[in-house]
Amino acid sequence: MKLTSDKASYTHGEEVKLTATVDPPRDGVTWTWQRKGSDPSAVWETLTEQANELTETPESGTWTYRATANHGGNELGSKEIEVTMTSAG
Repeated sequence: MKLTSDKASYTHGEEVKLTATVDPPRDGVTWTWQRKGSDPSAVWETLTEQANELTETPESGTWTYRATANHGGNELGSKEIEVTMTSAG
């Protein structure tokens, strides 16, 4: 499984675009997306997107995103990626 971002660092207000893929590609894969902030007490938040692409505009800070691929009741893999959203100005 592969998880990519169009950039590693964003300016506040920009959309973060993440793409998850499995190799070999399969029909019927479902996706679960989660994110958490950099605070040590942060917990994973499950996002509503269920496609292999996630686009959102988070608040400023450092975020870790996790995508999990499932197919036929089996987990195919899970990957994490970190992105930074800097304050404007």
